[in-house]
Amino acid sequence: MFALAALLVAPACSGTRPAPAVRPPVAATTPAKPRAPSTPPPVSAALPVTGAYGWADLAPSNGGWQYESDGAVSRALFGDNPFRPAMVIACMRAEGRVGIAVRGTPPGPRRMEILTETAQRALTAANQPDIDGVAAILAPGDPLLDAMALSKGRFAVAVDGAGMLIVPSWAEVSRVIEDCR
Repeated sequence: MFALAALLVAPACSGTRPAPAVRPPVAATTPAKPRAPSTPPPVSAALPVTGAYGWADLAPSNGGWQYESDGAVSRALFGDNPFRPAMVIACMRAEGRVGIAVRGTPPGPRRMEILTETAQRALTAANQPDIDGVAAILAPGDPLLDAMALSKGRFAVAVDGAGMLIVPSWAEVSRVIEDCR
């Protein structure tokens, strides 16, 4: 087995995309309407792709993507802190594999669910204690990667015990996937 720690342990690149601006809340002039719960549904539940409080209706996660490559591994890092990203999609060229890693998960193997506009699949993610997270591996030609890259605006990654990230499908995601093809 190869070292998955390379997914998250990497220097930040110098050309970073600034995180999207977050608008401050506007004071309501009318009584507030009931809202969807701010906590996403449990990962083990079947989540609708769209519709009444499905993942597509939840607020996007804070942060943005940035791309970096050291020749052997290229990475798309998502989050507010490039030195400690919340999620990484990496192409390990020598192994011909694409890894998806999520930081901040409890110890042990976990179920990772990828949700896009056109696809939904559960993966088994292996524990990576050196990065405080888990990682799942896909073949570069896996159609799920195309669904992530081509999803209308965003996709979701949920890990049992760690919640859900709703991330934009920016060009950095596509670039890493194409690096492995």
